[in-house]
Amino acid sequence: MLRLAIRIFIAFLAAWCLGRPETALAHKIITVGDYDYTIRISWLNEPALAGEKNAVLLEIVDGNTGKMVTAIPALYAAITVGGRKRDLQLNPLGENSPGQFAADVIPTVRGVYTLQLRGLLGTDRVDADVDMDEVEDPGPLQFPEPSASALELQKHLLAAEAAMRQAQIVAYVALFVSGLSLLAHGIVRYRRKARQP
Repeated sequence: MLRLAIRIFIAFLAAWCLGRPETALAHKIITVGDYDYTIRISWLNEPALAGEKNAVLLEIVDGNTGKMVTAIPALYAAITVGGRKRDLQLNPLGENSPGQFAADVIPTVRGVYTLQLRGLLGTDRVDADVDMDEVEDPGPLQFPEPSASALELQKHLLAAEAAMRQAQIVAYVALFVSGLSLLAHGIVRYRRKARQP
């Protein structure tokens, strides 16, 4: 009982430390095992904006010792949105940031992305799906003019390619009709010359 109380206290302390004002404001906290580990999950840059480089950030604390976890060799991550999934490579954030791991990603659409964590932390199994804070439209923050999003640019490019294909088809039909017309004109001239004595 005393051990459980100590673990809960350490988990609370870790959550409080991870939620300090100097860290990102929006985050999710999950526990693994019997409060053996506490994982704080957030975007590296808040708010997350569509089309802007960002990273998923994990901060992991050992609930038994209160120390930051420095290695996660058997923890795997993926991110999903709109039925699409991408595996992520978790890397230490830096020597001055023990216990912090980041996976680079550029979220290209607005909405809620889900982080999937699988594998092991120590001997505890991790199997968690965590909804990240919503990726927002960067338009309201852009100045002086909002720029087109990557998705909008892709739509315009696809529309231009479709229009180009239609123009090519029209040009091929016009060339074919012109060729037939020249052939018909040549046949008519040949027959007229053939009839002349």
